[in-house]
Parts: sequence; C-alpha cells; structure tokens
Amino acid sequence: MAKLTDKQLLFLANSAEFQKLLAEDPVLKELEASKFDPEAELHSLWEMFRGLFFIGQTPIQPLTPALWAFLWGIGNAYAHDFEKITESDTDVFFFLLAHGLRKLDFTPSELPGKAAGFCASQGFSYEAAVRELVQVINEAFRPYEMCPKVKGAGDEAPHYDALWLAGLCSIVAQETNEPASEIMFSMPLSAANYYFVNRARREDPKSGIRRRTPGEVNKAIWERVMALAEQFCAAHCKED
Repeated sequence: MAKLTDKQLLFLANSAEFQKLLAEDPVLKELEASKFDPEAELHSLWEMFRGLFFIGQTPIQPLTPALWAFLWGIGNAYAHDFEKITESDTDVFFFLLAHGLRKLDFTPSELPGKAAGFCASQGFSYEAAVRELVQVINEAFRPYEMCPKVKGAGDEAPHYDALWLAGLCSIVAQETNEPASEIMFSMPLSAANYYFVNRARREDPKSGIRRRTPGEVNKAIWERVMALAEQFCAAHCKED
C-alpha cells in the first residue's frame, strides 16, 4: 500500500467528494455495522428470551421464520428488494407484526385492504415506519455477520420458500428439542438464525464463522479507507 503525502492527506480531509465516498461505501458500512454494539447485543439476548417488543407504542410480535417466509411468498418488497418498498408493503408488514400470522382470519388477497392505513393509525409516517421495519429485519439476520463472505455468493436472490422454512426449522428443532411448528410460528427469526449459525460453526470449526475482534474491525476499516484514498488521489489529486 503506497504512502500518501501530507499534501494528499490534506486534500482528502478537505474533499467533500471523498468524504461522501467514504460515507456511502458499502464495505465500510458493513464493517461499521460489525462493531460490537451493546444495545444490539442486548436486543439479541432479549429476542432469545422471547421478551416483549414495541415499535413506538405499538406492541409487536417477533419476526418469526413463518412470517418472514409469508412476506416473501406474497411478494412483499421487505423480503425482496428494499428499493421497491411501497406504502402498502409497509402497512402490511407492520400490521402482521402487530397481529401475528396465526390470528389472521382472512385470505392473503384481502390483507392489503385490511392493513391499509395501519402505519398512520399507529402514529407513524411511512418514512419512520420504514426505518423501524428495516431495523427489525437487520436484527433478524444479524447472526450472519459472523459468517465469512464467500466469493460468488449473493449473486442470486435467496428464496425464503417452503423448502427454506422446513430446512431452517428442522435444524433448529434438532438444536433445541423444540417442535418445528413452535419454532416456525413463535421463535424470533434472529434466535433461529443464531442456532443455525452456531450449528454450522460447531460442525465445521474451520469455517471461519466467528465474531471479529474490535482490533480486526478497526484494521480492516483503516485498510479500506487507505485503499479508497489511493484510488481517489490517483484520479483527482493534482501533481506538483
């Protein structure tokens, strides 16, 4: 890695374009998210304990494996593509978290109409509700942050279909001795994912599944910033 000059470092420090590049870099965002977060850790523990949760003043049930698969099955954008989220998607997701999947007494085709306006009825703007619901999903899949990235993985969108649901719940059932149906409809998805990841780590100790130390994360952040700085300087820094 080449050493940047003092002049280049000063240029980078005063470059709004470079600061914007750092703020928007997906690698840095991922690294920052992997840092130890006491609040997030407590939230994960609370989900393992199956505690009570709220969005604002609205009590919600956990995002379970069954509810996540259902969202995927009905084409809700929260389970497919965040960039395509609509107000209807948001009302439906919030409504399902508040009411639960097993208590629905109408067909999936009736759900958008039944859920219409639910965010507003709970005192949320759609923008605020989206932020809260995306956070619910991030917390559910947080256990996978311990898994190393596999080259070529992620090219195809995951399928959260019946096969995925059966596979996850059967593995977690083996780990916990709980009925698969209980896991499917009652266990928080975050807890199920922790059991799943822990099983994978135990079966393959060389898999690299582990929580990175703060020193490792900070080193990776520094190396990424320096790599971006060199690329930016090569394209923008004027030579003497």
